[in-house]
Amino acid sequence: MATEMRPTNCPVCGRRIPLAIVRLTGSFPCPNCGEGLRLSKSWQRKQAGFGLVLAIAAAYLSSDTAATMFLVAVLLSLPVAFIVGVVVPRVMGFTIEPVAHTGWLHLGDSDE
Repeated sequence: MATEMRPTNCPVCGRRIPLAIVRLTGSFPCPNCGEGLRLSKSWQRKQAGFGLVLAIAAAYLSSDTAATMFLVAVLLSLPVAFIVGVVVPRVMGFTIEPVAHTGWLHLGDSDE
């Protein structure tokens, strides 16, 4: 059984959110209060930046030409993003926020 190293709490009800239910994309309900939650946009940007830096550094260290470096960076981007998505939340934790409820999108008056 996997253990959580850095759990986080629901910003609405304050109770613990297990890492197992957190989705990297989209929203997920809090298991305690049912409120829609998602990973915060700032956390996602930091994680993406960290993965990009790792892929570029690995490409730079393993390549001798610019074309090879670009190819290695592109090929490494998905595996590095996956590894960062799995490892970083367990080590550094994650930040979640409630999903914004904007209501109905008003497109104009209906003829009906």
